Amino acid sequence: VAAQEPNQKRRQHVLQLFRDVMKEAWYENGYKIVYGSEEFDRLVHPIYNSTLLMETLLDILPWSAPSGGDGANTNTTIHTTATTTTTNATQMPTFKLTDMEAVVVYRSPRIYHARSVWHEAGKINQTFSEFLSRGLQPHMHVLGALPLAHAFVERGIRTTVLDMTGLPPDTNLCHAVICDVLRDVECNNKTQVVGLVNDTTQEIADGISTLVFNQRSDNGPMDLTTQQWDRIEQVMQDFDCGWKESLTGNFSSLFRTLYPRHVFADCQPNVQYPLRSLSWMIAQVRTIAGENAKNSHTKENIHTIHQIEQDIIYKETNSRLKNETRSE
Repeated sequence: VAAQEPNQKRRQHVLQLFRDVMKEAWYENGYKIVYGSEEFDRLVHPIYNSTLLMETLLDILPWSAPSGGDGANTNTTIHTTATTTTTNATQMPTFKLTDMEAVVVYRSPRIYHARSVWHEAGKINQTFSEFLSRGLQPHMHVLGALPLAHAFVERGIRTTVLDMTGLPPDTNLCHAVICDVLRDVECNNKTQVVGLVNDTTQEIADGISTLVFNQRSDNGPMDLTTQQWDRIEQVMQDFDCGWKESLTGNFSSLFRTLYPRHVFADCQPNVQYPLRSLSWMIAQVRTIAGENAKNSHTKENIHTIHQIEQDIIYKETNSRLKNETRSE
């Protein structure tokens, strides 16, 4: 226990630094706060204490003003470390849960997101099927966009799922968040902040950069067959559909989708999708990918990633043309 005390003190010191910075930004400067991390998805991994993570996440937000400011903590039952101070009407209003909006990024096709995790966490020369069947489980939370959204709305937080595939051409995520979530700046009809360069290689105003990182190639052979690819995508889509009823029904007042294109697009209206756990989805994916360890595939039965991408483009183009024909 004695050995843990310095670590606990350091942890509390770091958390207090975050609290102080956020209080200054909110109460003294009147800024909106964008608070983002890829680590948030750990809220839905079964090995973590999701309640503790959520309360730690919320605890560093500016629930009370600096000394002398507007300070009635509206969340004292949860945020026990926040202090209560006297009220000062000239300061910014007290930060409340209703001031928050969680933005969860949704990537599709869903198996492309799994492929991205392979790039990030897979071993060199590890095939895609090997990663899915043996290496994906510790990283399952990365694929839980909708369970993550559900965790936020359950906590009473307004939540937006941003469908990356629906973004206008040449618009990146940073601009979408600024224009459609913060909403305090001038944007053009392409969801781009007026006056900021929307480029992947240039620095832009006020030190903000839109550099794109983490563009990695496959670690090893893309060895899934077309059938395996489609079956895994279907499993992942069915899993997502299981969260639709609760998000759009029970929590409709707190939940919205932004630029929806693929999210819930494949959910059939007359089908009852069970609400499944991430562990269930990963087990299905592992089973399908694990077939490669039992079967030898002929060369012509294995699709390259280029062929799969061309198939997706062909299907989407055909679907768009059919819709345009009907509208005429």
